[in-house]
Amino acid sequence: MKLIAKYNVQVRGHIYAKGEAMEWDGPLTPRIIGNFTAADGSSLAAPDGVQEAPPQTKNGELPLDPPPPEAADEDALVKRTLDALKRDGVMRQLDEMGITYPANAKGTFLARLLLMGKGEIKSGD
Repeated sequence: MKLIAKYNVQVRGHIYAKGEAMEWDGPLTPRIIGNFTAADGSSLAAPDGVQEAPPQTKNGELPLDPPPPEAADEDALVKRTLDALKRDGVMRQLDEMGITYPANAKGTFLARLLLMGKGEIKSGD
């Protein structure tokens, strides 16, 4: 069936813009019902036992990025990054991204700098 997006929404790895049509062969889940209309513009009917869900945000736009981690989570993320890539791997990625760093910087600083450069954590303003 053909569905029309009410809002910008991501389904199966594709971001559908408001008003864009998609072919849907899956079940009508609350998420689909809340974010799409039928091809003629009418509301989708929820199957028995499924309640219609409102859009996931108040302005109709779905967040594409995960929420920022808490401070304790940031420290754990920095540690996991450093454990996985080691200091040389972190420096290599920083070089590829064109981010400069002091030659004598500690590994944790470099990992934090890398994660800030990727936008995964915020700087300590």
